Amino acid sequence: MRSLLIVFALCGSACVLAEQPPAGTVSPLTDESKIDDALDVRGKNLKSLSANVAKTESDMALGEDPETRSGRLRYEKLADDNVRILASFDKVQIGDKVKNERVEYLMKDGELIDRNYRSKVESRRVVQRPGEKIDLFKLGQGPFPLPIGQDKSAVHAEFDVTRVAAGKEDPANTIHLKLAPKEGTELSRKFKAIDVWVDKTDYLPRRIDTVNPQQSVLTSTKFTDVQLNTKLSDDDFKLEAIKDADWKITRE
Repeated sequence: MRSLLIVFALCGSACVLAEQPPAGTVSPLTDESKIDDALDVRGKNLKSLSANVAKTESDMALGEDPETRSGRLRYEKLADDNVRILASFDKVQIGDKVKNERVEYLMKDGELIDRNYRSKVESRRVVQRPGEKIDLFKLGQGPFPLPIGQDKSAVHAEFDVTRVAAGKEDPANTIHLKLAPKEGTELSRKFKAIDVWVDKTDYLPRRIDTVNPQQSVLTSTKFTDVQLNTKLSDDDFKLEAIKDADWKITRE
């Protein structure tokens, strides 16, 4: 889940994309937009997001069939500036074979829950002490860097960002950025390269590719049916009730 949150978070790294529009507005990007300010305006206006998500991992060293998990992602920023995220995957595809396999990841109230319904294993990790006010998603501070709405200087401190010419396989209506984590940063120990395709209209990612430092694993995350600032409720972030006796549950 940590890698998924980081990958999702990198949509904010595209904050370095275009000229900053007037406060409170989001103007469509153009191919001539400078790599400069931009998406912190989107971040400040972003209250909630939901999207279909497909996350594919390919072992480039072994050449095995890639594994793709697909499902739905929900994100909401609450009034107290806390964030909650639920990623629910219900299908997995390896090669031509597709099967139902339910895996869920929930981050809220300072706790990260990782649940696999097939193996009936749940891990609960407390990542923020009760009453503690830290930004778990702030670059350089928390374990889940989510730089949406953060100052562009914080993003540039972590990444060198370049524009990549449009390719035939690019998602429609997107601009392609390559992000190189700066040497010595935490993200440089997790990624060798990061490619982000950002929609020109809503400033949010449609595809994010990452390569690990050993350049052996390619992870590609694609977002479709993206919905912004729709009303979400507590039920949208509620996990199914389970019986502790039937599950292996760990807490740390």
